[in-house]
Amino acid sequence: MVIFCSKKKGFTLIEILIVLAIISLVVLLGISSYGIAQKKARLDMAANSVQSLISEARDKSRAGYYESTADVLEAKSLCYGFKAYPGGSVELLSTLYNPLKLNQKCSLSENDIIVVKKLETLKDIVIKKIDAFGREQSDPVVVFFRPPKAETETAGINSFNENLIKINVGYSNTDDILYQRQVVFDVLTGTVKLQLLNENDENK
Repeated sequence: MVIFCSKKKGFTLIEILIVLAIISLVVLLGISSYGIAQKKARLDMAANSVQSLISEARDKSRAGYYESTADVLEAKSLCYGFKAYPGGSVELLSTLYNPLKLNQKCSLSENDIIVVKKLETLKDIVIKKIDAFGREQSDPVVVFFRPPKAETETAGINSFNENLIKINVGYSNTDDILYQRQVVFDVLTGTVKLQLLNENDENK
């Protein structure tokens, strides 16, 4: 009599553990990549908001917005601008401007300046650094646009080594430049753009 013995093949415990380890590693890598992508997306959103607020101030000044008064003849033009806080956020400002006066500038009187809105960036994203005209600023930077051509006026900045104001936006809990974006504003042309930071930019 011939007896046939069949061996049932299955997975050993070690093989199962190896497969589970590989699956866990893949899942962890996926979660990590998603988290990094999400952080960068939120950072891009915040930097875009800063860019949009500066553009809004410039465009409002060009459009010729006025302060509402009961007497239309006494209505005054408004300068719009922005205020950026190192370690904080950015505000959209307005102030009075009388186009009938010779060499008139935007009023810097505290009584005339109004905060139109404050940029509510995500709670863990702030202005990391402001470099205005080639020098890092520790105090808030204020810029106004004078109607009707949106000519730029700066307040409290006396050094003009270059024409750019660079605003670095990043997470408050890290100085890693991978998690920063730079909003670059040209005071001569009024243009504002976004750019990524690299080590050379950070060391300048």
